[in-house]
Amino acid sequence: MLYEVKIYDGGGNLLNVVSPKELDKESTDNLRAMLTERDREHIMSLESNEQVISVSNYSMV
Repeated sequence: MLYEVKIYDGGGNLLNVVSPKELDKESTDNLRAMLTERDREHIMSLESNEQVISVSNYSMV
C-alpha cells in the first residue's frame, strides 16, 4: 500500500503533498520503463499459451 508523501522546505514549511494515486501511477510508469523487449515478448507468449490466469495484475505498455 502506498501512502501520501509530504515535501517540506528547509524551514519546515509544507511545499507539496503527493497523493497515493500519484505515487501508484509513478510506480507503474517506472516499472513499465524497466521492462525490456524480451520481458514483453515473454509476457505475450505466456498470454498466447494461456499460462497466465489473471492479467489484471499488470498491463502492457
